[in-house]
Amino acid sequence: MLLLRDSPHGPEVLMTRRADKANFAAGAYVFPGGAIDPTDHDAHGIAVHRPQQTGHVLTQAIAAIRECFEEMGVLLAYRADGSMADAQDVAALDRIPPTGENFTSQCAARGLQLAADQLRHFARWIADPANPKRFDTAFFVVRMPEGQVPVADDTEQFEPVWLRPVEALERHKAGTFLLIFPTIRTLERLSLHADVAAIVAVCAGEEPLTYNATRSGMLRGELTRLTGGDAGYGDVALISPDAQVVPVLDWQHETPVPLLKNVTRLTLPDGVNRYQVGDAATGYVAVQPGVSSSEPLILAGPEATHTLSLLQMQSGKPAGLLLQEDGLLFSCPGIELDPELAKLCADHRIGFVLPAAGYVKVAKSR
Repeated sequence: MLLLRDSPHGPEVLMTRRADKANFAAGAYVFPGGAIDPTDHDAHGIAVHRPQQTGHVLTQAIAAIRECFEEMGVLLAYRADGSMADAQDVAALDRIPPTGENFTSQCAARGLQLAADQLRHFARWIADPANPKRFDTAFFVVRMPEGQVPVADDTEQFEPVWLRPVEALERHKAGTFLLIFPTIRTLERLSLHADVAAIVAVCAGEEPLTYNATRSGMLRGELTRLTGGDAGYGDVALISPDAQVVPVLDWQHETPVPLLKNVTRLTLPDGVNRYQVGDAATGYVAVQPGVSSSEPLILAGPEATHTLSLLQMQSGKPAGLLLQEDGLLFSCPGIELDPELAKLCADHRIGFVLPAAGYVKVAKSR
């Protein structure tokens, strides 16, 4: 949960330090939150929510609200008259409920309804396949309720602090404020906005503002974490979908780069990509993105193992050559992965776009 408040110098976010012996992100500064509890499913009936917030999405929001209360003593709930809960309501609830009670039953007994409608889905983070610690986590943003003060439970979370995103990043860079990769990227994105209202506004849709399935590759001799918007991410996702190998991502034109067992990329000194499709048994076809003909084209024979067909944009402009068996599009120069191309990829079940220049791109339909 990203609890936000405005300050004279920009928006601030609440961060807390994880326990030094925690089994994940030990000693790091994080946002409050945790795993879904079975009781969270039972709280749908006392949650105020938008029509689109149903099923698992609503359960995630309820879990975030519960964890925020248990770890920080911050209660995102409405009283019976529609006003927000305050410090008195917080004091009336047990953060560690007695036997037979839980967060949901306590709120219901006091006539409190959970303010799930105030949470906006800022990001979704999925663990790198190489990471033995698995997670698939929703990051919500919400404005800090007035009249409440965060107090850490001093069991799982310690030392709550309000910081501007850029300030947290500067402290991390100085080595005094440990952060993990998803937190760093989240702070970077928060820092782009001038106030809390702007952050909430960009999350107006029901889908996460960003989807982050992390990957790892070697860059300049170092293991580098990547998300979907980073150069090289598509190469890693195509070459090593299960993270069995760590691809080298340094851009070069001296050596061909195997992308699949039947697809190789060779970058010329001028930066233009050429591709080779096939293997020793089938023979090879050289693919040069850039098609001048508008005539339909299919390269295949009666016993073909690789089929290349020309795809066109809705405007009639050539999009590139589709390698049907592998769901790859060798895109023409100047073709960007915009909504029109994303729809084309979805229609033809294309997973990756291999451009005329630069790294592989993951199709948005994937």
